Amino acid sequence: MKNLEGNNQSVNKFYEFMDKLKRQDKSADKRGEDNPNEDIYKEIQSINRDISELQKEKRAILEHKTMSGKTKTEEIKRIDRQITELAKGGNRLK
Repeated sequence: MKNLEGNNQSVNKFYEFMDKLKRQDKSADKRGEDNPNEDIYKEIQSINRDISELQKEKRAILEHKTMSGKTKTEEIKRIDRQITELAKGGNRLK
């Protein structure tokens, strides 16, 4: 996964955690076993969908033709804070 929030340690850790859980899930599936972290993985996937929606909003702001630079900056900062908080919540599931 790509971190669109730049150098954000919480978001980077979230994506690393999600990748680890994804590998565990695929490995368990190949072995025909239950994933012991399946509930956490599902919660992380849900958080990831929320982050993706916020990233979509962020891209729309960046592409907006008439919004002022100041407003864009404020809105992007607001969205980045939301993304960071979601990532921190996911990281607490470790």
